[in-house]
Amino acid sequence: MGLAVIVLLFCAATIGLHVAMWVIYLTGGMLMVPLVVFLVMPFLSGEWSTAGLHWDLHGLSGVREALVWLYVMAWTSFGVEVCATFAPEYKDTVRDTSRALRAGVLFSLGVFVLLPLALSGYLGEQKIGEEPTTFYVGAFQELAGGAGGLMTVFLIASLLLIMITGLADGSRVLFNMGKEGITIRQMGVLNRRGVPTRALVVALVINVLVLVCLKTPLAILVTGNLGYILTHVLAISGFALLRRDRPDLPRPIRLPGFFVPLAWLLAAIMTLVLVVGATGFSVTGYGGYKELGVALAVLVTGVLLWVYRTRVQDLRPPE
Repeated sequence: MGLAVIVLLFCAATIGLHVAMWVIYLTGGMLMVPLVVFLVMPFLSGEWSTAGLHWDLHGLSGVREALVWLYVMAWTSFGVEVCATFAPEYKDTVRDTSRALRAGVLFSLGVFVLLPLALSGYLGEQKIGEEPTTFYVGAFQELAGGAGGLMTVFLIASLLLIMITGLADGSRVLFNMGKEGITIRQMGVLNRRGVPTRALVVALVINVLVLVCLKTPLAILVTGNLGYILTHVLAISGFALLRRDRPDLPRPIRLPGFFVPLAWLLAAIMTLVLVVGATGFSVTGYGGYKELGVALAVLVTGVLLWVYRTRVQDLRPPE
């Protein structure tokens, strides 16, 4: 079923961005229903209590456990970067990119702060810990007065939303890398409809291989997040370095000066999450040296493709 869904979403993305966006609109609209229920109803139910909230970061072991789970969850909280990936396709690149990033950050911040507080205070941490992947269904049934099966539909829609967004996002990253000389030239090509078909095919092949080799969803996340978090570390520290080394470069989207030390702080925190999370197999029970090896192999392949592009295709001399 996973392979069938990947191929189906690949076909939708290949037809054009407008088709992919309609899938995103539909699934995103469906996802808003349980979000509203989970964010509002617990506080109105009369059963929400702070007694269900506890501080469990005791000692170094507690901090390490938190860092490992932050590593696992990064794929959701970092998703706002997709707004920047699609920047070249906005009508007004500068204005619309700023608006998209600002709206995405504020929305995500609200969800990630309120949702854990609402559901933990309503259900209690013990119940969530006993059913970490399915407690949403029972909670929705209680809060919405039944319709637990409908929550399953919403969960499936949310997974489709994640997959189509990731496929469209990843393919455009590959396309821009090919266009800017970071990977092989063949990736930086659009078809007649303005779709990066070649990059989509590569993303399809990688997704299929990862699904077949790793099988379990969390193992796939543990593997993919290594490169994902590393990319954010490099991007944020790169922003800070450019502001220091090339302060006169054009900056269509300007940020205040305090963002530079903030960027260094975030880069340091994410580096810590990356190192601890990528090696914290025993904490989560998901992933191991095989997953770490697959992740490193993907990163090494990317570096080799960059070397081929610079030395063979572009004939650049070693720096």
